[in-house]
Amino acid sequence: MGHIGIPNKLIRLTKATMEISTYCVKIGTVMTGDFKVGTGLKQGDGLAPSIFNITLEYVIRQLQV
Repeated sequence: MGHIGIPNKLIRLTKATMEISTYCVKIGTVMTGDFKVGTGLKQGDGLAPSIFNITLEYVIRQLQV
């Protein structure tokens, strides 16, 4: 994100929403215990399309297309 000129403050805010996330799964009426996920985006995360577009922008700039 920094390579295409996005300010560090926005980069830190984006990282904060993606790091240190705990999840649980509901099967029927039973909830599992919490577990941490270290990679990937949250399902349905509103930032996912923007992060995809930023990544694609960086790749296109690198390819000079």
